[in-house]
Amino acid sequence: MPDLLRWAGRRSTNNPDRPFAKGRRWLQATVLALLALGCGAEATHGAAPATEVYVISNGWHTEIGLPAALLGGPLAAVRRDFPGAAYVAFGWGERAFYMSPSPTWTEALRALLPARAVLLVLALGTVPSRAFVAGIRVTALPLRPAGERELAAFLWRSFAQTKAGEPDRLGPGPYPASAFYAATGTYDGGHTCNTWTAEALSEAGLPVRTAGVIFAGQVMRQVRALRADPTVPSPSRQGAGAMPDQAQ
Repeated sequence: MPDLLRWAGRRSTNNPDRPFAKGRRWLQATVLALLALGCGAEATHGAAPATEVYVISNGWHTEIGLPAALLGGPLAAVRRDFPGAAYVAFGWGERAFYMSPSPTWTEALRALLPARAVLLVLALGTVPSRAFVAGIRVTALPLRPAGERELAAFLWRSFAQTKAGEPDRLGPGPYPASAFYAATGTYDGGHTCNTWTAEALSEAGLPVRTAGVIFAGQVMRQVRALRADPTVPSPSRQGAGAMPDQAQ
């Protein structure tokens, strides 16, 4: 649960304590491809209106994606680190596991105990529903203007800050156009990345339950229910190229 991308694939290894090897090369190729899509692209290239939040899940970990244009106010300091981004994904997790080049089962078990948290920020060159493929589910939910502001405020509160009031960048992330930042809050078995995602959606004004949420399925069931609820406005499909909810 600590990280969608890093759980999705690791370098091959003969060490049985390193179970996260499969798919690393495919994932890197996918990230490079999606970044290439954004290079030199016009703002109208399949761009969805800046009124959607994207919930990204691989089945056990969830993240939040949103248009880079929403990173205003204090979050502009984060946006400056990724000047070419059209969209940005935020993943919250246990710091030692998240930042380990090759996390082990031992590190995964340690992540169940209270520990410092970290944010992985990944810049995307295209809408998240095009950026993630092969089993990564991306669902868009509509946000009202007040929800946009509250979500931005929640994200900013998730960043630990330096004495100068800037996001505390810890170093580059594992993929192109990504970086780790020190995060507020404590990660443990009862407060996971999925808890954080549910809290983000709730803060954005969406009717998402947060109590007892620790698994990705608990988040995604609520997200699917919101998509099916006729009282919840459907995300706008204005402009060229409506995006599918799930990457193919």
